[in-house]
Amino acid sequence: MRIESLQKSAQLAGVLIGPALNVLFIGLHVDAGWLKLNPNTMAGYFPAILNFILLLGFRFFVDDPPRNVRTSGARSLPCNLLLKTGSWACLVSALSTNLQMTALDVLFAPLAKLHLGWGDLEVSGCFAALAVLSAVGTFIGIMADKKGVKSLKIILTGCILNVVTTIGTALTLRQAPETVPMVTFMVFGGLGVITIFTYTGATGGLYQQCCAEAQGLLGGLYLMCFAGGRPFGALLAGVLIKGDPAPLCWLMTIIIVANTGILLMLWRRLSKADEDARANKLRLVSGTSDAETHQQGTA
Repeated sequence: MRIESLQKSAQLAGVLIGPALNVLFIGLHVDAGWLKLNPNTMAGYFPAILNFILLLGFRFFVDDPPRNVRTSGARSLPCNLLLKTGSWACLVSALSTNLQMTALDVLFAPLAKLHLGWGDLEVSGCFAALAVLSAVGTFIGIMADKKGVKSLKIILTGCILNVVTTIGTALTLRQAPETVPMVTFMVFGGLGVITIFTYTGATGGLYQQCCAEAQGLLGGLYLMCFAGGRPFGALLAGVLIKGDPAPLCWLMTIIIVANTGILLMLWRRLSKADEDARANKLRLVSGTSDAETHQQGTA
């Protein structure tokens, strides 16, 4: 779960770090013939450099991991596995959290420029601050797991807190874009970022544990839902800025509330999957067989 927290947080953090990187390029204006380096072109050159680094990294420093020991859940068909364990709720959570993060990302810049008179430098600096808050949320989630808090409890607590921050955000945006209390909006947005990053890793970790050996196929489905939240979030935020904000504000809130309700309905299934995954992890770490684990548990 801790590794998944880092991985999923890195995926979500890109939504914040991308705008924050503008700080590095705002003053960049280099014209060397066909090579023109400026804030616009660096949106292409910088990711190209990163991808070249990734190419070298995967080529020389990454190997495929060994196959996991087969578990009983791995023998189920992928779709049946999602229904049996209730892990499809994690897909809903992945979609809703990315939708929420992207909506906040798209909303903040125009509102800050309209009501605070901020330029690109100030907006990028604020996104850098949000990236720091995302690291705080990730740290809280990892520390909770190290203290032995079950993944499902981390997820449910995060969802409940997210409902509070989402309702607060919706209330501040009732008159958007004409009248928005920006301080309140930024406070709720910051708390929302911390909350989302606290439980997004636990959600991904629990999902991967439930998938057993079907992680390849079902992991791709999770990433589709995770990435799918971005265009929907941008679409909602765009309509919110230009149209009637009230219905869309509350729609986002309803999505988060529904996600929390689904987790509560599937509590017993997800809890069993969480317990089974933890028992399997202990067995793999200790190197004992299923029979030996049963004997130890009986003793």
